[in-house]
Amino acid sequence: MAAVQPFILPDMESPFKTVSPFEVEATRNNAYDHHPVRKALLERSIP
Repeated sequence: MAAVQPFILPDMESPFKTVSPFEVEATRNNAYDHHPVRKALLERSIP
């Protein structure tokens, strides 16, 4: 059986930082929520 390779994503602090899939998902969701259109829709949906 081949070992599962960890996710390697570029990072400003260190060029080769190993992160877990959970951190990858959290970062993706955070970037998605900070998208200008998404942010505008979120702010508009708040009464």
